Amino acid sequence: MAIALFSVSHNRKPGSQASKIYFYINDGFKNHRVLESRKETLVALSKGEFADDYGQLLPIILPEGTHKLVRWDITNGTGLEISPRQKPSPLFFNLKAGDIKYLGNLHANLQTG
Repeated sequence: MAIALFSVSHNRKPGSQASKIYFYINDGFKNHRVLESRKETLVALSKGEFADDYGQLLPIILPEGTHKLVRWDITNGTGLEISPRQKPSPLFFNLKAGDIKYLGNLHANLQTG
């Protein structure tokens, strides 16, 4: 097994305090993981782990091999879900047994309007 570390975040803008960003690792049931920018959608419960953005650092345990970031979507906290019109090309990453890899920040820049 290996550990992949991601920071998942979105900007603090008026209207974004109830939003969440979801990033999906791997397709199907095997080794599928969901990474989210916030644990809760209520501001009073969680402002996140970052000073300037909502977000958190997430360690994900995965088996050795090739994995992929397959898609993302946004919820605004009122039931609205936003996804890309076209499925994005997957981003692949490799892990070896015993690895602990920081793979970067998955950040969404939210705009209202």
